[in-house]
Amino acid sequence: MIGIFRKFFKFSGDQSRLFYQSLGLSLIHAVFEALRIPAIAIVLEAVIDGNVTMQTVWSALGVMLISIAGCALTRRSYTMKQTVGGYTVATDKRVEIGERLKYMPMGYFNDNSIGDITSITTNTAENLQDVATRVIMLTTQGILTTAMFTLAILFYDWRIGVLLILGIAAFFGINALLQKKSHKVSPLKTKSDTRLVTSVLEYVQGIGVVRSYNLDKEANKTVDLAIRENEEINIGLEKTFVPYMCLQSIVFKLFGIAMIYLAVSLYISGAMELINCLLLVISSFMVYAQLDSAGNYSSLLRVLDLSMDKINKVFETPVMDIDGKAIKPESCTIKGENVDFRYENKKVIDDASFVIPEGTTTAIVGPSGGGKTTLTSLMARFWDVDSSKITLGNMDVRDYTLDSLLANFSMVFQNVYVFFTKVQTIINLELATNLT
Repeated sequence: MIGIFRKFFKFSGDQSRLFYQSLGLSLIHAVFEALRIPAIAIVLEAVIDGNVTMQTVWSALGVMLISIAGCALTRRSYTMKQTVGGYTVATDKRVEIGERLKYMPMGYFNDNSIGDITSITTNTAENLQDVATRVIMLTTQGILTTAMFTLAILFYDWRIGVLLILGIAAFFGINALLQKKSHKVSPLKTKSDTRLVTSVLEYVQGIGVVRSYNLDKEANKTVDLAIRENEEINIGLEKTFVPYMCLQSIVFKLFGIAMIYLAVSLYISGAMELINCLLLVISSFMVYAQLDSAGNYSSLLRVLDLSMDKINKVFETPVMDIDGKAIKPESCTIKGENVDFRYENKKVIDDASFVIPEGTTTAIVGPSGGGKTTLTSLMARFWDVDSSKITLGNMDVRDYTLDSLLANFSMVFQNVYVFFTKVQTIINLELATNLT
């Protein structure tokens, strides 16, 4: 659990300061919440002494007003910091992923489907902005607030404090079992989310073919199956976690009862004053409240851990060399000298040499799968050659920055998109786009 917290704060980068500030404010919020106990103490002491006056009323009211105002202000502040931090982290990661994908080798897109990539920037990033912040912060706040309450009570009465520490230890024991179970089942959810996004994208991208050939039933089956699978996995996760969360709550209730029993026993034996006994009885309903809520949310920590791993994996993938120079070539002649290239273990280009002089037109002719598209991709450095080199203006294409290299290329890809209108309109639109 602690390791996931550390990973999240490191993952958040510059926004981690907002989360640390939020934690500090949440502790101040806990202090303001605890002011309710002194307010109750004022009333109880007056009732026990039989001396309830207007001064008692105004004193208790004043303390409660300070508590309410402090809680409202601190809650607003730490909630805003969590919200801004969470959305900003997700936004920054999406932008960073988009920038990095521009410099990824094409092999990355062969190994990872468009569904995988889209899932990272949609579902995974959305989990971080909507769920991660709340889960991480509530869990952390719950642990820190309960620790603060326990420490205060430990100094007040060590016997009650030791009992509270035992309750916290029991919680972490059960939570460790929950995390162990979550470690096994959470990967199923992330994989199912990816399959769902992939299925929907395939359906949307092929909707034209589906409608043209009346394949609605067959196409819908894949999407419906992915939706049902995702639904079943999410329900299964809930069923897996509920017993552990229920056990955590039961443990807290039992230790709360034990705290009441011990306080009353100490009062009966004369080891504790009545006012202190009553305050500890009231505190028993508050001390574990935050940690109980944190325990329920902690079941999602493993899902968030996997989400961070998926995003970090993108940044761990090596990019193509982007440390070249911004070169303006003397000519646009393209040369290849004994070029070799392979896809994984399959050799596609074998000792190919060619010259495409500036101002000429060249057609690359060959059978399907012969390497025509691959050769043009090597010229634009979508891939890097395995041996020898390709030059533009007598400069190795690897010596250019990718942006300065691609500034010399215009491409029409094999996946062509035509608007449903006149050919003349399409040509005019393209001309207007090039002019601007």
